[in-house]
Amino acid sequence: MPISSLPPTFRDASFAARNLGVRYIWIDALCIFQDKDDLSDWNREASLMHKVYSNSFCNIVAGVNKDSSQSIFASRDRSSLISPASVARLEKTSFLSNNVGSLEGHATHEYIVTHRQFWDQVNEAHINTRGWVVQERFMSHRALHFGNQQLFWECREMEACETNPDGLRSKVSAVPFPAHNVDKQPKNRGYPNRYAFWDDLVEIYSACALSFPSDKLVALSGIAKHVAEVFPDDYVAGMWRRRLEYNLLWYVDVNSESSRYDTYVAPSWSWASIKGKVVAKLLSDRNTDLLYRLDDYKLEYATSDETGAILGGWLRLRGSLRRLKLLRRENGRTRWDTWSMVIDDVEDEWRKSKRNWNPWMVKLDDPQGSYNEENESGALYCMPAEDYPSRPGHNFLTLFLLQVVDSSRGTFRRIGVATGDRGYIGHMLEPGESDWGKSPPSSELDGSGQTAIPCAAYNDGVYSIFVI
Repeated sequence: MPISSLPPTFRDASFAARNLGVRYIWIDALCIFQDKDDLSDWNREASLMHKVYSNSFCNIVAGVNKDSSQSIFASRDRSSLISPASVARLEKTSFLSNNVGSLEGHATHEYIVTHRQFWDQVNEAHINTRGWVVQERFMSHRALHFGNQQLFWECREMEACETNPDGLRSKVSAVPFPAHNVDKQPKNRGYPNRYAFWDDLVEIYSACALSFPSDKLVALSGIAKHVAEVFPDDYVAGMWRRRLEYNLLWYVDVNSESSRYDTYVAPSWSWASIKGKVVAKLLSDRNTDLLYRLDDYKLEYATSDETGAILGGWLRLRGSLRRLKLLRRENGRTRWDTWSMVIDDVEDEWRKSKRNWNPWMVKLDDPQGSYNEENESGALYCMPAEDYPSRPGHNFLTLFLLQVVDSSRGTFRRIGVATGDRGYIGHMLEPGESDWGKSPPSSELDGSGQTAIPCAAYNDGVYSIFVI
């Protein structure tokens, strides 16, 4: 195939590769059959893409292009490129009698004056809003970004650009997840520190777009395999087993539009089931008391790759349950203030006296939905998940919000989480106390004293349920 017949982006990439002294170039669109009716080649190659990028010499990134019809070489005015300047702050100054205008003193701070958004040309480039590119950027040992004003390059040792050819200082570096970070995490420290990288990655990746929802976990599988080699752990639908109880408390970013995918991608308890940015950075070392237990889980995979696509799965959780109603607030000031909730109808009178105050931050996975029918049928429940200090003298409670799927089997799906200050809501639920953890309301007990709340098993106020 003559290079002249290729689209401009591919021609320019080939030209760049030759000038770098590279003999071969990999272009996904040319090296993988793009046949929607026969995905056999794509399925095979998709699971190997992490090897392609991790073994490549350099990843050429067309940062300014929205499609292959554009050149990667943008017209620019080089005179507008200004290198950052370093400015020192002196602790004290005095004029020298023999050198008017000179200053003397001890430098206590150093400031770097630079364009505030110059690295955003890389991080916010159109190509870096695509989900597959997150893995490409992470796995590559080197990347050369063609921006609209200058060239940027990054590797496992440094990040640099034309105005900072010797490398960006840490004070101005804005690389979201340099590839070497996870490799340098000490293996002998507690897992919250080692897994912080993954939390950052999930937040970045979940904000990116995918043409096919079925790629949600596949496009991240290469990084998951790499992370598992650095600190071995079981990978569970985009999360890690050793801290799964904490990871299950993810929630949708308040500034992000979110919804469930129309087709099945992952269980409702996985952040991968959501179309939209999620917050996964939840510190498991903040003196948190978990109020539930994860007893077991099972996943069904589309292939033999346990970091790839999922066909189904469930968790078995054990904890307290209470009936719930979700109420839309017309005067909510923020997205998290749009919804409030009532537990066991206990809060009704309290709400009437506090009409303009919402004690809950209700973080629904799909906040555009309506729950009127579920409220009427009694299909909504909550399970206390954690109790953690927010500031001295104040503790917050986090609850799982659940919807019944199959009452006969005690099967639910997750619909969100809610958080509230125990100073306002502690009278409604005290985990472990008789009015919450040990005995359900009499309305939830049948004539034989057994619970009427859907569950797989029940014992002394503790419910065992499945979440799919």
